[in-house]
Amino acid sequence: MVLCGLLWCMGVIIPLGFGQYSLPFRLTGDQDEMIVTCGFTDDGTSPPNSIAESISTALFATPSFAASTWSNVYSFGPGRVTVQRALGPIEGVGTTSRVGTNASFSPCTNNCAVLCRKRTARGGRQGRGRFYLPIGLTGEGNVTAVGILLETVRAQLQTDLETWRAQMASGTQDLVLLHGDPLVGVAPPPDLITAFEVDPLIATQRTRLRR
Repeated sequence: MVLCGLLWCMGVIIPLGFGQYSLPFRLTGDQDEMIVTCGFTDDGTSPPNSIAESISTALFATPSFAASTWSNVYSFGPGRVTVQRALGPIEGVGTTSRVGTNASFSPCTNNCAVLCRKRTARGGRQGRGRFYLPIGLTGEGNVTAVGILLETVRAQLQTDLETWRAQMASGTQDLVLLHGDPLVGVAPPPDLITAFEVDPLIATQRTRLRR
């Protein structure tokens, strides 16, 4: 839906010159996708399909998103984008996907996730965002009884998300936090993501079981 020159997309507003990247995850036996999203800047010169692929390529190059890291019951990709341009919103889809190849562990149940926080220079709650990463990159043996993620797994993921952020900043798609205000249809300009923080305590969402 386009409103006042802005694009509403999955609960956020995408202004002109920005886009939203979405990465779908699939789990064998689960009919629904789990989706991770992040905003980015768009200079309007690249085809959306190419943008989706370049963002995925940078992320997939990190150890945390290698096929050998993920359980063989998970797959993810291709990445998708929605960009807001002068003539309206345009969607794009990349070509690269990953299928997990690691059969050495059983991942946590699909109502568990790794909580990844997006930090910006904006103060207050409006300057913070987050996404829930499906927990197919580690097994139950690496999560304590009180839900604490093994530090080596947490630290590697945080390093890799920061590597991804730096890689995107060196190109034309800086990663940003998109905002939304469904009450009045007005949001502040997107804020540059200054850091990712991976929480050591895993997150749970009962709705992820969809029962």
